[in-house]
Amino acid sequence: MSSNDNDNNDNGGGGSGDKISSMLESGKEYADKAKEQYSGFSSQIGSLRASLKQGVKASVHATNDALAKAEETTIELRKPIAQGLKTMEYEGSKGIAVVWKAHARRHEFGPHIVGGSALLVGALVGLRRGRIPGVVTAAVAGGLAYAFAYEPFPLQDIPDLVFGNKKE
Repeated sequence: MSSNDNDNNDNGGGGSGDKISSMLESGKEYADKAKEQYSGFSSQIGSLRASLKQGVKASVHATNDALAKAEETTIELRKPIAQGLKTMEYEGSKGIAVVWKAHARRHEFGPHIVGGSALLVGALVGLRRGRIPGVVTAAVAGGLAYAFAYEPFPLQDIPDLVFGNKKE
């Protein structure tokens, strides 16, 4: 027997070249199948990435819209509040100016201030508690009104007089 006969017998009757070529053919078929499967898989991944990107873009857009609406609402709320505060500041400054002028001219209206304070406070306490407490309270209120109207009583020193001087 020759060596070709041994090869033919070992290979089932075919030559070694046939076996190699059949192996190459089966390898190519396997590679082609793998490419088809991979290309299908990569296209699925590509579509998944595209849909994920679209989802992220949509959520970012929705978040930006919500934040823009929240900012607009905040601005719309702040405008009336700021306008109201400006109005209150303006009217308050006018009121403080009137009170300050009245305080500066308090000597001209001394009897009116003392009598009005005594009458108002005494009447309120008298209606609530009775005649005697009303008369006593009216006398105290009149005395305090007299002290504030006629005595040089600096308003900035009132906290020190009430709570004690902290400079000691």
